[in-house]
Amino acid sequence: MASVGFVPSAEGEEWILERLDHPALPAWVATSPEGRVAGITVRETSVLEALARRRGARLTRSGGGRPSAALRQLEEYLAGTRRDFELEILADPAASAFEQAAWEALCAIPFGEVRSYGQQARMLGKPGAARAVGRANGRNPVAVVVPCHRIIGSDGSLTGFTGGLSRKRWLLAHEGVRLRPDAGPSAPVPDNQLSLGL
Repeated sequence: MASVGFVPSAEGEEWILERLDHPALPAWVATSPEGRVAGITVRETSVLEALARRRGARLTRSGGGRPSAALRQLEEYLAGTRRDFELEILADPAASAFEQAAWEALCAIPFGEVRSYGQQARMLGKPGAARAVGRANGRNPVAVVVPCHRIIGSDGSLTGFTGGLSRKRWLLAHEGVRLRPDAGPSAPVPDNQLSLGL
């Protein structure tokens, strides 16, 4: 099971920006000098630049030294030799308590499994909050490690992912989730298979 924890962050921190070159999932990783993850995006660097500005951090490009643990673990995940991450994530001080809880719930979903937004809301003890969960997941600053790609529609369809549905489809296939030809996972996970280990 993943050992991902959220730790406090401070304004004015330095973040180091690293590039992950992968043919199916290029990404950018921002970490503190101590190796704590500030953000991961499978889009352009402007996403992390905006996050750094909002959080008062200084973002500098890696000088090409030893890669961070986050970058190494992402490479291992993409190579198929890692299923779980062992990282500390810098908590977003602007995140609401609900957003933070939603992100922690994402970390409880095992590799190769999916949940619906409604199931994630029930994991939080808020069964009517599926849409709020979707909004919180959309603000997740740490793609892949905080696995919002493991959330699907209640009908089994692929739904929003900031990196695009083709990347979400690739990530789920990489984890062994069988996809229907019409782009949705084979079936939603029944409620009795929820993982409640927050």
